[in-house]
Amino acid sequence: MKKILCLVLTLIIVLPLFMACEGSGASVDDIYADMEKNNKQNDEDYIMVSVGGNNYTMAIKKDGTLWAWGYNQFGQLGDGTRTYYEYDDELNATLINNDKSKSNPVKIMDDVIQVCAGYSNTMAIKSDGTLWAWGRNDDGQLGDGTKETKVSPVKIMDDVVQVSTNSNWYSSIYTYTMAVKKDGSLWTWGNNDYGQLGDGTKTYFYYDDDENYIMIDNNKSSPVKIMDDVVQISAGISYAMAIKKDGSLWTWGNNEFGQLGDGTTESKLSPVKIMDDIKLVYMGNNYAMALKKDGSLWSWGINIYGQLGDGTVTTYKNDYYPIIDSVIENNDKSSPVKIIDDVAQVYMRNNYTMVIKNDSSLWAWGKNDKGQLGDKTIEHKSSPVKIMENIKEVFFDGGCAKVKKIDGSTWMWGTGETFVIDGKNKYIFIPSGDDLFVPAYIEKSFFENRILAFIEKDSPRMKLQAYYTLRDPKDLTLTEKAKEELIIKYPITEIMAIYEFDPNASVREITNILGLFKEYTELTREDLIKMYKDMGISIKYIGIPHEITNK
Repeated sequence: MKKILCLVLTLIIVLPLFMACEGSGASVDDIYADMEKNNKQNDEDYIMVSVGGNNYTMAIKKDGTLWAWGYNQFGQLGDGTRTYYEYDDELNATLINNDKSKSNPVKIMDDVIQVCAGYSNTMAIKSDGTLWAWGRNDDGQLGDGTKETKVSPVKIMDDVVQVSTNSNWYSSIYTYTMAVKKDGSLWTWGNNDYGQLGDGTKTYFYYDDDENYIMIDNNKSSPVKIMDDVVQISAGISYAMAIKKDGSLWTWGNNEFGQLGDGTTESKLSPVKIMDDIKLVYMGNNYAMALKKDGSLWSWGINIYGQLGDGTVTTYKNDYYPIIDSVIENNDKSSPVKIIDDVAQVYMRNNYTMVIKNDSSLWAWGKNDKGQLGDKTIEHKSSPVKIMENIKEVFFDGGCAKVKKIDGSTWMWGTGETFVIDGKNKYIFIPSGDDLFVPAYIEKSFFENRILAFIEKDSPRMKLQAYYTLRDPKDLTLTEKAKEELIIKYPITEIMAIYEFDPNASVREITNILGLFKEYTELTREDLIKMYKDMGISIKYIGIPHEITNK
């Protein structure tokens, strides 16, 4: 059965407006959420999967039933519960854990045709056109007229055909929702800090003469009508886009990097027209692309990795967190620039893009520091580069790109941070040169009940991160749920030692052990490769396509 995916995230692929819950590009670091998504993609019972930014998943089965699993801090699963701490008179905390495991999903409701998992709020459309919402609601993002969290579905509107809500970590600050009704009218609600609701207002604050903090709250907790004749929508981090029946593209909200495409860097509180004859629009991290009906692809917005594909790159003093004041050479674009013609399909990831042209050739450009483009290099590309021919479709598995060719074969390449489970097969992607490599994260379940820690050569410090971050405040012992999903993460370069820990070890125990090591046993590249092979993990090289499924 054809899979219809609504991906949003901590996560995930940027989909065209008519399919997307949220337009922001997914971080390559959000591998856990992607692997979660892909596992369910392979289950034929599910016809739509939506991965929320706050580590939870919603999925619709063929029979229209909606199921949920994952983290449940704000009741985003919708099963009437939430995960929280209870404190006694002495302020001792007891965790009330109502998370749901992937292996034991919980049924939420029937007759669902679309679901969108936001960061910590969820929206669902039923077959009768009713829109339902639940989860976090501090900015009114559920649209039920309140700002109270809901742990069970509440009805919001009738006659709804599309819904979009933003989902990544930044979106947790600026959460809002958009919905289109059968009559083509567009409605918005939720956070409005940048005017992303498009109603002509925004939320802001100032200090009066007595230095009192004054907030002008223009967030909306109930739907507000914005415009008519809308056929496609997408909610980005703090900016929004809509395509009307006549093919015109309209944008509004945050415009710091020119991501609205209106020729300015000034935020807009109401919709402004950008282009005509638009077929689909794709929204990334502060940049966007539009596919016109004639097959030409256009882009605009931030360009720090050459992700616009126009042959230029914006350079900053700090590549990891671009700040406008630190620009060395500004090649961001505030107006659409034509990139490539004859485009049939577009796949936008975290600051890089792949397209399939009408002749079935695959092209890619943008961020490539870990070989994610598949062009056999680790250099960013600011213009489209041809990768392969005879391609039918592209999809992603964690930090890995997979393509299906017309002859039926499947090819895959990794990003240098990637473990991939493909059926019974396990792969790790490493540099093809002499560089010593270990992944930037370790997932316990991948190593079958082992927790491994890699120590950087010049620093014994490690950063430990559990996706569920649920610890007893007194002794920092990980809860059972956190143990299941323990991630040990660090941006690693040269590695000197590897240690294996008891799977039941607490964060404190692991941290103390790592902090006391003074001498290291140096690991070679061969040592690591042997370790992976002993675990039954196939070695692949980053940035180079490998055939994994024969014709």
